[in-house]
Amino acid sequence: MMYNSPKVSVITPAYNAQSTIGETIESVLSQTFTDFEMIIIDDGSTDDTANVVHRFKDNRIIYLYQTNKEKSEARNNGIKNAKGKYIAFLDADDTWFPEKLEKQVRLMQNNPEIGLVYSDLYYFDDETGEDLILYSRIASLHRGKIPIELLLENNFIKSNTPLIRRKIFCQVGLFDTNLDLCEDWEMWLRIIVKYPIDYIDEPLARYRIHTKVSFWDNKPEALYKFANRMIDKTEASLVDESLVSTNTIRKSRGMVDYNYGTAMYRKKRYSEAVRSYNNAIKRSSFFPKAYLRLIQAFIFKTYTKLSLPVI
Repeated sequence: MMYNSPKVSVITPAYNAQSTIGETIESVLSQTFTDFEMIIIDDGSTDDTANVVHRFKDNRIIYLYQTNKEKSEARNNGIKNAKGKYIAFLDADDTWFPEKLEKQVRLMQNNPEIGLVYSDLYYFDDETGEDLILYSRIASLHRGKIPIELLLENNFIKSNTPLIRRKIFCQVGLFDTNLDLCEDWEMWLRIIVKYPIDYIDEPLARYRIHTKVSFWDNKPEALYKFANRMIDKTEASLVDESLVSTNTIRKSRGMVDYNYGTAMYRKKRYSEAVRSYNNAIKRSSFFPKAYLRLIQAFIFKTYTKLSLPVI
């Protein structure tokens, strides 16, 4: 039967997702490509997630429960249980457009050298459900044999868009469970070392935005920690093989410092912002925005220290 050996395995980690996972499942069941299994890994939910999943009477849906171990472990659990030739990831609060799998499977079948295909997407508002912006309007998408430095500069492969050949995980390994954040970014870096990638130049997914602030503003300390841990791992594994230069690593760390400094600036933690902007400049001297931000943060830090009004 088709469902015993599906073409695609969709892996959905879920933690306390009762309010959104129904919409996520519906978007998968609405796919024009139907030869798939959807493996939902309940990562120790304490709400009604399980009951919401079980309301869907479709034998393509597989529900697995694990004690809470974070998203990397949940994805790895899904990969280990997957039967599909291709693997796709979809978080329990995001959705797909109906032709997502059909278009990506067709591209992969026609291009056997491609290891991963992703797509454009819409960010959408959690409260209103309205689309906010098309991702390609704020970032560039890339295809082919991607230089490491290009992906290190910005994770342009959003986690709910790729379709990946399952055999790749036998070659590059599973998600790093030491990374609670940036785990997908680090995985894509491993994949592009070995395979060219491609993208479909249209939005095939929607990414839910729960707050009006960026992730750097929402969880700056955690993101700073795990972004640097991801860069540490990339440096350790690729610099000695001359796949990435020490200068590229240094610039990547500078960008992380800059983003963290900007988050601190917005939180009015000006001393930390000054320190981070200084670090960004030391690691990447040609960084005009960092110089400007450093001056601004230093001025505000001084006014705050002297308790003077800012004009």
